[in-house]
Amino acid sequence: EKTKLSKERCCPLDPLTNVSLCANITHASFHKDQQCLEGYEGVLCMVCADQYVPQFTGCTQCKGGGQLPLVFLFLCILCIPLFAIVFIILLKSVKPEKIEDAGEQTSDIMGQVKIVITYVQIMSSMPGIMENVPWPSSFVSFSVPFTTMNLNWMGMVGNSWCSLSVPFQEKFLVHMAMPVLVSLTTWLAYVVSNVCGDREKKSYRSAQALKIFLFIVLFIYPGLCTAVFTMFLCKDIAGVKDGLVLVADFNVRCQQGEHVVYGGLGVFFGVLYVFGIPAYILYVLKKNRQHLYDPTSPKHEEVMYKLGGLYSQYEEKYWWFEVCVILHKMFMTGALCLIAAGTAIQPLVATIFQLIFLLGVVKCSPFDSANDDYSEFVSSFSLTLMMLCAFAITNNDPNEPNFETESVGYFLIGISTLCFVLEFGIMVITCNSNCLKKGEAAAASTKKKTTKIAPERGSSVQDKAQEAWRAVE
Repeated sequence: EKTKLSKERCCPLDPLTNVSLCANITHASFHKDQQCLEGYEGVLCMVCADQYVPQFTGCTQCKGGGQLPLVFLFLCILCIPLFAIVFIILLKSVKPEKIEDAGEQTSDIMGQVKIVITYVQIMSSMPGIMENVPWPSSFVSFSVPFTTMNLNWMGMVGNSWCSLSVPFQEKFLVHMAMPVLVSLTTWLAYVVSNVCGDREKKSYRSAQALKIFLFIVLFIYPGLCTAVFTMFLCKDIAGVKDGLVLVADFNVRCQQGEHVVYGGLGVFFGVLYVFGIPAYILYVLKKNRQHLYDPTSPKHEEVMYKLGGLYSQYEEKYWWFEVCVILHKMFMTGALCLIAAGTAIQPLVATIFQLIFLLGVVKCSPFDSANDDYSEFVSSFSLTLMMLCAFAITNNDPNEPNFETESVGYFLIGISTLCFVLEFGIMVITCNSNCLKKGEAAAASTKKKTTKIAPERGSSVQDKAQEAWRAVE
């Protein structure tokens, strides 16, 4: 795609004279940016010129260019509705009488929703992570709307307001600030809810706030992985003699100038977020291991309410499996971009990794619900087929193709659509099963009460009959 764009921007035809812009360039007056279409400059004319910003697949004129302070201001504004939502949830939520019952009502469906979200995040990130794979345009267009699940709001907003479209390194800073702003917003909502709400429920609101924070952090985790690993994705381009080019921004030379600083920040945030989040979750679960599944433990209800979303979906012996899911997302949405980029080895490694994960799911069946096992199998199998298609496309010679690439694109769209249909069907079956269980439980409870009351009524009538007979005698 970038090669195609560079050909369109380098030495383009003048729309008035239909003559190449490079035709009148002399050796004495030559400058590398003279060969580029207006608004473009740099290596392969892939960099936006001054007063131009990247929007969609091109550069758009924007007076003043992108403004990083405006991007941070917009991010802070987005935190306002988040604060309102978290505040209302904390203020209005009521602690269930039995934590176990509350978990059973939502764990099955929410577990399957988590599986679908993970699938969408990985699927939509593939064209960007393996950008050298010649993905069919139909599949790329299909996957673009789903990038919202990775909270790629900067790309969407930047395409709407040019002042919010900033270079990759500045986007990186904004992305890394998101967990901090989320934690501050959640904490502030918790404090205000304690002021406005019942003080007796303070500990309950604290647990609820932690659950919300963990959910949001795990939701934005794939986007953090992509941003961190992309900071180290560099490329050697023929003719560029001043160093490797950062793939995300052709105006940046790797390990030179500002990139040295941003590379250091990438290492820091990689340790803090990419590896720190799964390490922290594993530590917390390991620390509370004896309370996770033991209802007799005095801390069981507290641990279940705070951390139940991280382990209650799995069987007891697989209490750690959520960490595997997180690492799976980390590899597929981040680390994969650094493995033999531009070669067939990259999709091959992705296929092998995804196949190992699929076999692990099939062998272990780690979920407590069979429906969750089926759901994970469907999504993992779909991703495995997708990686196989990527490997096949990479090895298909464009000059003498063995198959049409677009036909593979329709196949990819088909398996993704089928995956969504099957996942939805599993959710419907799960909902129906839960409703039947509730109905049976309610019927059993009613029958038990009726059976208990009936003998009491019978004995009362019998006593009255005996008293009446004695009175007659």
